[in-house]
Amino acid sequence: EVRAAHDSTELLDRCRAANLFVIDLDMTGTVCRLHALFAHLLRSRLAAHDPERLSALHTRASLGLEARGDVRAAVGHAAAAGAGDRTGALIARYASRLAHLGLFETLDDWISLLPSGPGVALPETSLGLASSLCLAGHPAEAERVLDRLIEHDPSERVEYAATQLRAMIAMFTGRIDRHPDIVADLDREVPAGELPLPFEPRRLAAYLESIASYYADDLTAARHASQLA
Repeated sequence: EVRAAHDSTELLDRCRAANLFVIDLDMTGTVCRLHALFAHLLRSRLAAHDPERLSALHTRASLGLEARGDVRAAVGHAAAAGAGDRTGALIARYASRLAHLGLFETLDDWISLLPSGPGVALPETSLGLASSLCLAGHPAEAERVLDRLIEHDPSERVEYAATQLRAMIAMFTGRIDRHPDIVADLDREVPAGELPLPFEPRRLAAYLESIASYYADDLTAARHASQLA
């Protein structure tokens, strides 16, 4: 499948017969790998002589591994192929699953694979990851992702989108004391740019204001803000 050929079984059999570092991983011989040093040697030679083919092989491997459910390996091969868009899409697609499992170290490893660091080439990926972490019940991890995003991309548009997600985190964690400050941050002109915002700003600000007013026992203001939202 990765080679886009039909003689892989025969090729592997010849390699086994020649003792060329093929290591079987099951009793049937259908799952195997090359010795790590030999595999590294082959990849290095291919990278030197035909880097485009190596990238294509990594991409096909990523697609095949995702189809088989091996998402971690699929992300690694996508990154090795230099396919930043695919790497980011995989991370955004499966981040919530890892967050539910508490595999935050793996999430950190994935983010480090993004081109130029998290949030620079693909800010949407970091925003999607933060949203997934919050929805999975890990607001502290979501805040950490947003902090790293702003550190690497302090543009006004990204900062505004991060503010919206911090508002969602505040709602999920019951941090009513943060609502007035967040509403003030949201109640300004939306920065121009191509990055889509997670929420409609005015409605979100009004919704937060209604929550803060309700807990402050100002029911009239809460009702008015709810109507605006």
